[in-house]
Amino acid sequence: MIAGNKKSSLSVILSLAALVLVVAFLVIQGCGVEAYKVVSRDLASVTITPSNPTMAGGTALQLTAKANYSDASFANVTTTAAWTSSDPAVTVSTSGLATAATVTGTKTVTITASSGGKTGTITLTVKNLALTSLVISAPTGTINPGTTTHFTATGTFGTAPDTFTQDLTSMATWTTSDSSVATISAAGIATGLSAGPTTISASATVSGTTRTSPGVALHVFGPTLVSISIEPKDNYIPKTMMDHYTAVGTFSDSTTKDLTAQVTWSTANSAVASVNTYDAVNHWQNIMGVEVGDTTITATIGNKSDTTPVHIIVYSGGTS
Repeated sequence: MIAGNKKSSLSVILSLAALVLVVAFLVIQGCGVEAYKVVSRDLASVTITPSNPTMAGGTALQLTAKANYSDASFANVTTTAAWTSSDPAVTVSTSGLATAATVTGTKTVTITASSGGKTGTITLTVKNLALTSLVISAPTGTINPGTTTHFTATGTFGTAPDTFTQDLTSMATWTTSDSSVATISAAGIATGLSAGPTTISASATVSGTTRTSPGVALHVFGPTLVSISIEPKDNYIPKTMMDHYTAVGTFSDSTTKDLTAQVTWSTANSAVASVNTYDAVNHWQNIMGVEVGDTTITATIGNKSDTTPVHIIVYSGGTS
């Protein structure tokens, strides 16, 4: 009888242990943690893009600093890197915006960005050449009401053989021929409002010379964007790892569309989670866990947005 009781007790213990393991597995699966394997990595280098650019005096150029790790991953550290310039003719802001004063002839400046004990370096050339032309472009010429497309403005300086091009999007003045069809922001972002055609154009002035681009047609048609939704919701990401997010729009005819590349991604606290690169192959947005804590991720397009919590954790299981 005693032996039978021992067997019964052992059976109960084993059953409870199995139940605990199952519950733990389900909890981990629910958090999405099983998708991650924490690996050790070291900061290998910092690189700056564009690499060794040329810019006109009296203009500004956005630089980007990227931290490259030993496991082939990387992170955008533009706003956290320490920027320096070897010459006061070029200043670099904490956000990586290089501004060049008007120079005589040509000036060569060394720009550095430092992060985590590593330093990236580029040679920036400033030239005193006149703006000769301006052209604009966008990824698409058709958008739905409520969605956006981003125009860029490219200026050509000088004449052959001494000539170069530069992105002047942030310096340009943007116009739309019909603001009831689409608006255009100072950053070149066109937002569709109602069905119809409009023409987008831009002008830029550098060192007293103004150039205006040819107009580019933009057509707004189709169902109106009603809402957008981020996936995944309320997500957990291990510190120093990345997870991918998508944004799906729902339209007035109940259809849906992937808007991951069109929305503007932001985080409420970049010291906890940062917006990394967009993966054009897999069509998802990478979000990186920077430090343990809680914050939110937001996707915005036009006047529509969605926000979801994200939790950065330390995960020690499933190591490789």
